[in-house]
Amino acid sequence: MANLDQYPVYFEQQVLWGEMDEFKHVNNSVYLKYFENARIKFMEESGMLQQMAAEGIGPILAKVELNFKLPLTYPDTIRTYFRVKSLGNTSMVVEHVVWSKNHNKIACYGDGVVVMLNYNDNSKTPLSDELRQQMKAYMMN
Repeated sequence: MANLDQYPVYFEQQVLWGEMDEFKHVNNSVYLKYFENARIKFMEESGMLQQMAAEGIGPILAKVELNFKLPLTYPDTIRTYFRVKSLGNTSMVVEHVVWSKNHNKIACYGDGVVVMLNYNDNSKTPLSDELRQQMKAYMMN
């Protein structure tokens, strides 16, 4: 696992009481929302959502994998970190890390695949040269 300083995007939030389940820790499914919050922040910052609004071409999550390291509980503050791991022709592999302030440790990490989709006809579309250049700022070092 890389140094968190190498992640160009993070989203900070509070763990909510309602995110816990009967086992007295944050339910596993909630981590997908944590990943999504950081990913959407990245999509806003990188111009992907603006391209989607203007051209109908935008990102869609195709795959995600989570690896749990420790349980989160209320109250806590977390940061979900994000970066681009690699670029393909029509997709990118991305990496997420959820860090707990209470534990000062990583609680969860995982990879995902984001595909560029033409929402007008639901077809995969290549990453534009412009978007590819923008993604380099979000790439792993």
